[in-house]
Amino acid sequence: MSVASQYAAMLLTRSGVVALFFCSFGVLACTAVTDLDRDKIPGPPECAKGTFLDASSNACLPVKCGPGELATKDDAQSPTDGCGPCDAGTYSIGGAVVSCDPCPAGFLDDDQDPATECVACRICTVGQYSVLPCSSTSDTTCGDCSTPGPGQYVVSPCSGSKDTAISNCTQPAAGQFVTGACVAGDAHTVGVDTVVADCAAALAGQYVADICQPGDATAEGADTISAPCGQPQAGQYVLTTCESGDAQTKGTNTSMAVCSEPSMGSYVSTACVPGTSSQAGANTETAACGACMAGSGTTAACEAGSSAMAGSDTMCEACVNGVSYSTDGVACLSCTACSGATPSVAAMGDCTASSNTVCECPAACDSCSAQGLCIIDVAASSSPATIDCAPGLDCQISCGVLSCQGSAINCATGQDCDVKCDAVSSCQGGTTIDCDDGNDCSLSCDGTDACQTEIAVTCKNAASCTVTCSGEGSCQASSPDPQLDCSGAMSCPAPVCSGTSSCLPNGWAVTGP
Repeated sequence: MSVASQYAAMLLTRSGVVALFFCSFGVLACTAVTDLDRDKIPGPPECAKGTFLDASSNACLPVKCGPGELATKDDAQSPTDGCGPCDAGTYSIGGAVVSCDPCPAGFLDDDQDPATECVACRICTVGQYSVLPCSSTSDTTCGDCSTPGPGQYVVSPCSGSKDTAISNCTQPAAGQFVTGACVAGDAHTVGVDTVVADCAAALAGQYVADICQPGDATAEGADTISAPCGQPQAGQYVLTTCESGDAQTKGTNTSMAVCSEPSMGSYVSTACVPGTSSQAGANTETAACGACMAGSGTTAACEAGSSAMAGSDTMCEACVNGVSYSTDGVACLSCTACSGATPSVAAMGDCTASSNTVCECPAACDSCSAQGLCIIDVAASSSPATIDCAPGLDCQISCGVLSCQGSAINCATGQDCDVKCDAVSSCQGGTTIDCDDGNDCSLSCDGTDACQTEIAVTCKNAASCTVTCSGEGSCQASSPDPQLDCSGAMSCPAPVCSGTSSCLPNGWAVTGP
């Protein structure tokens, strides 16, 4: 027989002995148990947590806790004995449960009532992230994803429980420029930081034409622009050298100028020094050509040279007293030996370095200068048929007013011959001047109406022959024109007609040289 179907009853007998009756349900008979058999009688059962002892059946029956409660007591004596509330964040359907179910991951006790079921946690929407995660007692706390502001970019996007990671865009430092602008990105897209590079410096032999433009995080800059330093070309020299500058300061190119060339009557004493882009040059240095003085002769003419090559000054030599002389510094000439002259003359003065022997003036000359010049003065209105210069001497023939008309002037046996028709109407009507084989021959027609009608000058084989017509109406003819024969002459420029109405109607008829 089971314990549940039995119960015990104690009776006190008259003898004072306790009698225990052990009875069975449904049986009208009980068995008496004496004190000696007491330890054999079964006691009430021990009910576990979640059950209670039902007195009527002496059995453990399930407790009946309400929703949100759990059984917390062993040996409960009633259906609700020991029922206690579940903790927040758990759930219980009630009854004989001895533990409350915690809200599973992703669920929470939103109303802090364990009698109600857990609900799903909040899920952050697009553009949000979880600031605080969901727990069994608190819902997810969402925050808006941060976005980059001006001058910022996204390092890592917003996701899950992580906000957007944002950093300030790098700005170019001194000596740098931006090669790629900062790309901001957004809460879901990674940006790109500014890309910078070091500004270039001008290399050797270069200068900064445009400085480095740094730009900024929003706009690209530009690197330094350099250009080759200029070098002097042929015929140039460096005034100022090339200055390189740097990435923040413009440089300057080489400054150059044209080398000077020597002017007329000067020579190059120091040639032009071109220099380089890093070293200044120097312009040509010139000096005036020197001239040999009387008493000396020229042994080497002044050589002008050029900007690239030095020239040389005039070279002189001293004439020797009694041997050579020079009155003009051109050349040292041999002293004249009067005793050997034709016609024979006697010396009137010794030869010095600056003057020739002074000889007795020949009869053909009206006078002689101290330098032995034969001077012939033709009187006014006098026109000898011939006018002869003394042989071997320089000759100066001056024709007066209306003189030398139709005369034949013979200078062929002389040295230099200078014919002056400087008076009114001198040297008209077929006057001829013969300087054949002479040294230097010159004709000046400075008088009014001088050298008109059939004037003819012969300078064959002369060293030089010059004709000037500066008098008013000088050197005119109708037919034939004035004649000039320069055949074989070393130098014979065209006649110079500077006088009013000179050289009309047709000018000179020139033969040779």
